[in-house]
Amino acid sequence: MKIEQENAVDPLASNLGSPEYDAATLTAEVLRDEGSFLCLRDEWAELLSRMSQATVFSTFQWHYVWWKHHRHGRQLFIVTIREGGNLVAIGPFCLQRLGLGNVSLRRLEFLGTKSTDVCDVLVDPSVPHAIGKLVQIIVEHSKEWDVADLWQVPAWSPLLPAVQNTRSQGHLQWSMEEQTIERFFRLDRGAWKFTASKDIVRNTQRRRNSLAREGELGLVVCREEGQIDQFLARMAEMHIQRWRERGEPSAFAIPSHCHWLAEVVHELFRMGWAYLASITFNGKTVAIGCYFLFRRRLTSYVYSFESSLSRYSPATLLAWMVLEHCEAEGLADIFDWGEGREEYKSRWTRDYFSLYRLFLSKQYGGRSHLLLGWSRRLKPWLQSQARYWTILRRAKHRWQGLKERLG
Repeated sequence: MKIEQENAVDPLASNLGSPEYDAATLTAEVLRDEGSFLCLRDEWAELLSRMSQATVFSTFQWHYVWWKHHRHGRQLFIVTIREGGNLVAIGPFCLQRLGLGNVSLRRLEFLGTKSTDVCDVLVDPSVPHAIGKLVQIIVEHSKEWDVADLWQVPAWSPLLPAVQNTRSQGHLQWSMEEQTIERFFRLDRGAWKFTASKDIVRNTQRRRNSLAREGELGLVVCREEGQIDQFLARMAEMHIQRWRERGEPSAFAIPSHCHWLAEVVHELFRMGWAYLASITFNGKTVAIGCYFLFRRRLTSYVYSFESSLSRYSPATLLAWMVLEHCEAEGLADIFDWGEGREEYKSRWTRDYFSLYRLFLSKQYGGRSHLLLGWSRRLKPWLQSQARYWTILRRAKHRWQGLKERLG
């Protein structure tokens, strides 16, 4: 990967994460039941309000709705740290058992893993040493898990320097590797039109003018909660069709995924954090995007478009029209493309931050070692082999669909 030094964020430069703390002032608890989870709602929001780096994926609403739809086979493991009774840190984790019988592995992971662009702990910036206590609790409970596999940890996370300070833990070993990146750019005063490549600007304007000459082109923004299901249903229809034409399965073909996405969008919309928009052409919806708008940061989460109009790059046109609308309405200061190294994102901006995978493992042999090898080596290799990974994705989606149809 080409490193763009002017945009790099040093994951070890944070002033959070010192392993030193006054144990007498901090108390820890691991919450394991849903009732205790629900009781955190107000305190969670208060802690989040004190954090400058929080994202929509840090909110209680995101974590709780995800848990409601993905709890099967998992156990809550939410670490709370308090100082003088005040909540100063949260580790939103869960435990999952992988494999069968003796060939199984207990994994500690973030709530929201595989559905969340950015996963992180919550730490009060005025109590930075709370991260040391949180990491200590993870280590002290290592008899309950075989591996801690923490995905999508952002470069600014206090976990990163804390992990560096606790790498040697006897039978435990930490490792850290860049998992992916997330590109973003600023919206103020039309600056994004100058940071985007000349090809993006020229081609988008040309395609927009071509469509406008052929018919009526417009942007429709979801204004009422009652419109959400209609937006999502049309998005699912286009997504399934487009991926079918590519010979790959669509996540929208799995009912449980659709139910989860619908509930989380409804919940976030009620908070003012969800933004859905569509492009209409001659009265027909031809592209839809689901974005999250939190603290004036607009994050692209999922989109789809009518494949028959692919030559007009409807996804790019949708992003352009959404950016124009947000700029005109003064809704956001930053646009975030979401996680991923897709080449088209680099044509919009050179700015990005890295997302890391933290791995805390024990010494293993035999069959458990094979499961670790799958998670860290074989699976990433298969993902790099488009043909084999597509076959596995198809099999997985068909299996999930069969399980849901059988109840």
